Amino acid sequence: MRSLLTVEDLSIGFGKDNPVVQNVNFSVCPGETLALVGESGSGKTISCRAVLRILPRAARLHSGRMMLNGPDGDLDLARISERQMRRDVRGNRIAMIFQEPMRSLSPLHRIGNQVAEILYLHGRKSDSEIKRDVLDCFERVGFPDPERTWRAYPFELSGGMRQRAMIAMAMVAKPDLLIADEPTTALDVTTQAQVLGLMKELQQETGMAMILVTHDLGVVANMAEQVVVMHKGRVMESGPAEPILRAPAHPYTQTLFNAAPKIPQAICPLREGSKDLILELKNVTKTFTLRSGKSWSKPTLVRACEAVDLSLPRGKTLAIVGESGSGKTTAARIALGAETVDPGGEILFRATTGGDPIRVHELDRTARRAFQKQAQMVFQDPYSSLSPRQRILDTLCEPLDIHQIGNRSERKDKAAEMLRLVGLPSDMLSRYPHAFSGGQRQRLSIARALMLDPALLVCDEPTSALDVSVQEQILTLLEHIRDARQLSYLFISHDLAVVARIADEVAVMRRGLIVEQAPPEVLFHDPKHPYTKALIAAQPVPDVDRPINLKLVAQGAGAPEGWPEAFRFVGQDAPPLVPLDPGHKVRCHV
Repeated sequence: MRSLLTVEDLSIGFGKDNPVVQNVNFSVCPGETLALVGESGSGKTISCRAVLRILPRAARLHSGRMMLNGPDGDLDLARISERQMRRDVRGNRIAMIFQEPMRSLSPLHRIGNQVAEILYLHGRKSDSEIKRDVLDCFERVGFPDPERTWRAYPFELSGGMRQRAMIAMAMVAKPDLLIADEPTTALDVTTQAQVLGLMKELQQETGMAMILVTHDLGVVANMAEQVVVMHKGRVMESGPAEPILRAPAHPYTQTLFNAAPKIPQAICPLREGSKDLILELKNVTKTFTLRSGKSWSKPTLVRACEAVDLSLPRGKTLAIVGESGSGKTTAARIALGAETVDPGGEILFRATTGGDPIRVHELDRTARRAFQKQAQMVFQDPYSSLSPRQRILDTLCEPLDIHQIGNRSERKDKAAEMLRLVGLPSDMLSRYPHAFSGGQRQRLSIARALMLDPALLVCDEPTSALDVSVQEQILTLLEHIRDARQLSYLFISHDLAVVARIADEVAVMRRGLIVEQAPPEVLFHDPKHPYTKALIAAQPVPDVDRPINLKLVAQGAGAPEGWPEAFRFVGQDAPPLVPLDPGHKVRCHV
């Protein structure tokens, strides 16, 4: 079959420096999916942007031919005019889905107008025909109410719905080639599975080709026919997906496979529980009041957490998993005293074995400040949690300044010690956050959280935005620090493979409720609740023989009214969380 797009000898550089992309070659045929795989900085995205000629101003195309083949002849995308590129290619024959839809969608314009814009630019249809085409596209990408979506602004949609809007924007003009740049990186596993299924379904309907930019080999196994592995701007390995996934030949590809977290296949011996508890959440409920925006309407009450009971043994890791909006982060903030709880709930913290418990929910401002020396948090986005205006030395010493610990020299020595602990040289203290990679910034966040020598560390999605190899490094680091310092972790994540690696106990949350709780060796090999089964089924694995089961995902991620009878409920009338076996609790009708 003749290729739709052929890229030959592509080299891109910035200024007079050496090219960041060197001699890259790949091609994709109609109806085929090509995956560009590699870590951040490998040159995947900039290679795709070169195809559409939307490179940064400082970038320069050193060499390369990018031939777009079609019934009316071949176009060399590197040499056609900007006017022809804008009129005939961008959005019309080649469309692109960007990684972060909230940054790509205008916050000031309605979704319908933004999706319709491409038809106004490339077509001569009437307003009514354009709106009909857009509403049809909304229906195809899975919006339950296309008319409401047409009128909505981006902030009114969830992350998964915004990504669907981006897919609709790219698909509405029926392009020959769709470039999807990390289209599911920031999504929950169930939403990711549904979006991937949707993209595959639309591809089969329209016959378009697709270039999928990703670092997730599980996504590759579910989507791609061809694979190109990139590292530092060069192609390391390329060819059909199945043989590469079964037996990667290049050492770098093998490293990517080995670094990818996996849910273990073998059942491990059941770990014994501990009675030395550092943290307990008892009957914790948190209700938020949302204003309706209309003076005559009553405020809406939203329960972020409902009757949550959790216990964390000293020196162990308790993981809370679930989708966005399930209440994971709210539970973590409550554990740190950053959120109040509804009457009846208790949070107990024991700094030392056998010590008197601190009633976190009753602390005043002064007592809470003292408690927070013992309990610290590592945030999801290290770039947002580190001040861009402060040097690393000032950032690390800030907690010591606040609690008036040590003099200037002692604080600097402590900062240097923490940097060495997280695997960074102490001469980096004078730098600013922008000078570090994503993995290094996450190490800095961990170092800052350890400056006060806490006993409890709350990790809120600490690896979700990282490449697989960097993720492996951070998980190894967290395990080393936990064992060396006898730390206890409350670990928040939506990635079950990460949780299977690091956790001693797992609680699965959905819409404020814990639906299942057990050690990972029990939960991942004998799940009972349909939502837990959906999370496990939605986890993409780099194995062509284990595709995502979309039916199982759709059932478990759907409304509770559609669950099997033992777990089914309507409204707020959920069944209790009952023990089925020792250490294994499930929310079901007994």
